[in-house]
Amino acid sequence: MDFQGQLSVSTEHPHPYHESLTLKNFTAFEEASFEFVPGINVFIGENGTGKTHVMKVLYGIQTLVSDFRARKRRSSVDLTEVFGAYSQEELFRVSDTLEDRVGEIAGAFGGRNWAYPFSPESSEFSFYAELAAFFGTHPIDLFESGWASAVYIPSINMIAHTEGFLSTFERFDIDFDRTTRDIVVYLLSPELRSSEVFIWEEISNQLQALLPGNVVLEGERFFVSVGKSLLSMPLVAEGSQKIATLDRLLRVGALEPGTTLFWDEPEVGLNPKLMDELVKALILLARSGVQIFLTTHSYVILKELDLQIAEDDPIRYFLFEPTESSGTKVTPFDTLAEVHPNPILEQYNDLYDREITRKTGRKKAQ
Repeated sequence: MDFQGQLSVSTEHPHPYHESLTLKNFTAFEEASFEFVPGINVFIGENGTGKTHVMKVLYGIQTLVSDFRARKRRSSVDLTEVFGAYSQEELFRVSDTLEDRVGEIAGAFGGRNWAYPFSPESSEFSFYAELAAFFGTHPIDLFESGWASAVYIPSINMIAHTEGFLSTFERFDIDFDRTTRDIVVYLLSPELRSSEVFIWEEISNQLQALLPGNVVLEGERFFVSVGKSLLSMPLVAEGSQKIATLDRLLRVGALEPGTTLFWDEPEVGLNPKLMDELVKALILLARSGVQIFLTTHSYVILKELDLQIAEDDPIRYFLFEPTESSGTKVTPFDTLAEVHPNPILEQYNDLYDREITRKTGRKKAQ
């Protein structure tokens, strides 16, 4: 199966997007700065270096601004909810040598700068309160356009856990963060009208061809129609759940030009044979105006991106490296070949060297 998309590559991005981010004394970062591209941004690095945290900061900011503009006044909504943390103290960088007890999260989106200082002592801190103060000094009509919606796909396949999830999340203190709640809201949304122009129809049809059957929603539970039987989604292979999730997001209109898509480890449970199709779909989405952020530990995902990306497709790789005293160091690269050190490629090279040694008794020349 192959995508034959005719979506053109645009050298100018027509939609607002996350342009930059600066973190100070935040989780794994003592200080780090990012300059993003409007296309695909890929986060590479060891576990525990803060890749997911960066995506959640961007998602949290974009979502909270969208909520405020929609007049969804929920005072309990702040960044701790996006992270699933109990307090702001947990988000402050942990260090025995850290003397500066002030942090900062700042960035730019659609040509508009934002900045929110915080400290672990500010127990009443709320991003929502900061937004209220911010909009109090900036006419809201300046923001009526330009803050598009965001979609966050967590590493856990929530399409298999939709039944009763929203009511449970709202009533009880369960160990799930807001990203899981938000993706379930999207998944359970009604599909677009058949009469509406479905710009993703080609991609969606290709994705559905990779599934064992048609995805069916009954009540709050998803099934896959296989022959005359309905197979409940928890019994479907995890890779198929990934494909079904992306297809569902397209069909309910959650992804559209100007949307930001955050995907945490899309390779989890996905057969490498399907990764080329997934990457093709992501590239077509990016070409149509969806800014994409990915975290990955997959050599196959990285190589598929490297092989399929066109010269005019904006893509940037960010290497997250742990340091002994100053938190995670972040280095940007515009091509995969430039990424060094590349922990994923190094591991594959090590496997190759060990295989050569086992078969020949000789190590590869250094």
